[in-house]
Amino acid sequence: MPRRLAAILFAVALAAGCSAAEKKTSDLPSPKAAAALPLSSFAPSATGPGLGAELVFARGATLDANALTLPAASGDGPSLAIVRWLGITPGLVKDVAFAVPPGAGGVELATASSRASGWSFSETAPALTAWEEDGTLLVAARNASSVEATLDLALTFAIPAALPAWETAQSFAVPELEEPSGIDYDFARDRLWVVDDGGLLGRVHPETGVVEQTVDIGPLVSGAADLEAVRWVPGLDLLLVMNELTDELLVVSPESMTLLATASLVFTTGLTPVPVAGGDGMEGFAVTGVTDRTVHLVLANQNDPHCLYVADLTLPDPVSGTLTATVTAAHPQPAANLSEVMLDWGSRRLFNVHGYGSDRITLLDALFVETAQTVSLPLSSEGATLRAGTLFTGQDLGGLIEASP
Repeated sequence: MPRRLAAILFAVALAAGCSAAEKKTSDLPSPKAAAALPLSSFAPSATGPGLGAELVFARGATLDANALTLPAASGDGPSLAIVRWLGITPGLVKDVAFAVPPGAGGVELATASSRASGWSFSETAPALTAWEEDGTLLVAARNASSVEATLDLALTFAIPAALPAWETAQSFAVPELEEPSGIDYDFARDRLWVVDDGGLLGRVHPETGVVEQTVDIGPLVSGAADLEAVRWVPGLDLLLVMNELTDELLVVSPESMTLLATASLVFTTGLTPVPVAGGDGMEGFAVTGVTDRTVHLVLANQNDPHCLYVADLTLPDPVSGTLTATVTAAHPQPAANLSEVMLDWGSRRLFNVHGYGSDRITLLDALFVETAQTVSLPLSSEGATLRAGTLFTGQDLGGLIEASP
């Protein structure tokens, strides 16, 4: 049956196979089990919130971006699916809602907390005003009708008017990493990645502060390394590390912690302003999205000039060799030291991190202009990342700080 005809029939179909629906949902994983599944294949959404829809359970169902297709019911019962979003940031995102019509013709939806014992289905699309404190959103769907149905599971959301007042909750000494200069959260492993000025990359447990493993990047790049920032790339499951000494991005495997490739920064002809030769260099960067194998970046030049740069890095498969990250746009910033630029995956908002006396985090608007929304940071904050609304900063004077809203 053509997809368009199936969609028309879906809107008017009578419910069928309801007894099968009741009989054949016992093998649907519990919300707790679905929430605990490891991150696998997903596509980061361009708009948010969260890291994008991921199909974590399916009986016949398929997911393409936000389009969930549920085949017609069979002798085995209804088609089933559980879709999960991660990284919805408490304090920065509120009032999430579905952009889907009410279920019809035997299609039902359910949302549940990961602590719930089961699912409660309804033909009315549920409104969402809360989700898990860890930023997890779960939706289950089933189709007991005699025709295929495709649902648009796009989300709409509101952004609070004010930033959370993050306050220090605890600190971690991390003596193995003497001068933490960059930090990022890895959703796949529930770990922090930290780099220090001495050239070390470390994996850190976010709740205990234990440094589980380190690797010296210097010998991998045939010389010294001054590492200033690290970001985990969702979807591709890679690490990008900024080596300020050579103005290169290093592509590192998070599994083996081995160097896969290097990428030089190349500025397009006529772009102004450009970094001053011999200046303090790139101090931080953010991954703002992934399209196929192209990683979209915003780079923060420390002070000469104070500027954010937009760049793209296309990675081969497999990743290897010497690559190029093409810088395509420049956005001058206020004359205050730029220690980092950070993206919140929950709300797709960018923040400047100012250290070395300025010590604040400031929200950027869609045109890369600083807004009036600013929150003070601890002295010497040089790197920053968010984990379910909790702010982690790397301190150039030593240690990590966890701040809660």
